[in-house]
Amino acid sequence: MIVAKIRQNIVWILVLLLFAANARLIQRSPVFAEGETLTIGAPVVFSSSYTISSAQFIDNANSAYFLDPAATGNSLVLAGAASKPDGGTWTASSCSTGYILVPGSATLGTNDFCVMKYEAKQDANKNPTSTATGSPWVSVDWYEAKEACKRVGAHLITSNEWTTIARNIEATTINDLDDDAALQLATSHSDNAPASALATTAGADPIVSGCTLTSTMENASNAYSAASCEIRGTGAGGSTDNDKGYYGTGQVWSATGYSAGAANKSQLRTAVLSNGKVIWDLAGNVWEWNDWQCGTGVWYSVAGWIDWTNANLTDYEKYAAGPSGSLTSANGAGQYYACTAIGNAAIRGGSWGNTANAGPFTLLLNNAPSSVDSNVGFRCAK
Repeated sequence: MIVAKIRQNIVWILVLLLFAANARLIQRSPVFAEGETLTIGAPVVFSSSYTISSAQFIDNANSAYFLDPAATGNSLVLAGAASKPDGGTWTASSCSTGYILVPGSATLGTNDFCVMKYEAKQDANKNPTSTATGSPWVSVDWYEAKEACKRVGAHLITSNEWTTIARNIEATTINDLDDDAALQLATSHSDNAPASALATTAGADPIVSGCTLTSTMENASNAYSAASCEIRGTGAGGSTDNDKGYYGTGQVWSATGYSAGAANKSQLRTAVLSNGKVIWDLAGNVWEWNDWQCGTGVWYSVAGWIDWTNANLTDYEKYAAGPSGSLTSANGAGQYYACTAIGNAAIRGGSWGNTANAGPFTLLLNNAPSSVDSNVGFRCAK
């Protein structure tokens, strides 16, 4: 027994020495490109190459060590680019196909990370993929969603990561659908018409490189311009690629007529992040599991939908998972549903029939992690 423990301790010492050697390598090379092989100086444990995501690299490099039981090589091949300023922390600078880069939030404790641009679909090998075409992968429980993301070198999006995205959308002015005094956010496909999840096409993904992100969507600088600023769509209707983010909803953008979750311009399925990246269906279409379980001792537990401005949420819940501003469902922010049992798993965003309950901040804590529903899917992050 004593000999076994000594051997185990020796192995751990060698591993830590390996990590230290790797940390010195990182200090010498502040920028790595996507696909670049990072060779560890002292191959004590590893014997071949192993591919990791930007997020895995960043998380481990910032901690000055690599610890992954699946690693079997003395080389790490970066799946996305990363960079590190002198004296700073590592941050992602690009993402793999189907993922977009999300700026981190110091308030929520998130570094820059990569997230699926679209709700997860199932590929031919029954693995999650982020593509425009195809229906979202639904009727999956929380456990299966977590394992599915792991199979592709990712993880189920966390609640803090989700909130990081939602607050970025809230703070990026172009997501305000018009010039009215109150913020008006899109609730995506949530009006129950059609009463099913929607797919999209690659051609419907709007180009926003020519848009002014610091102005509202109604601002003249954000008028539709092909191959430049396409966030509004052409307004022609008919569920074609020209509808852009309204694809499949039967709705179009207009300067008036906003009502969250109803059959109007609120049904826009796309949002723009502060770095110009476009994400689809963070609100509406299908619910999405988050990698987090609630506790009734901290999270408000009286069943029912309430706005984030409710006094029962402003002491903690709103700070942890709600909007930064005093937004309600009337602003398209979505609502909160109580943690009705310890260990319930979070699902967020709402689905096609949740009307004004849907929104980028919507949080439902009423489901056991084993529950399965045809309107609940997921999204992976790295």
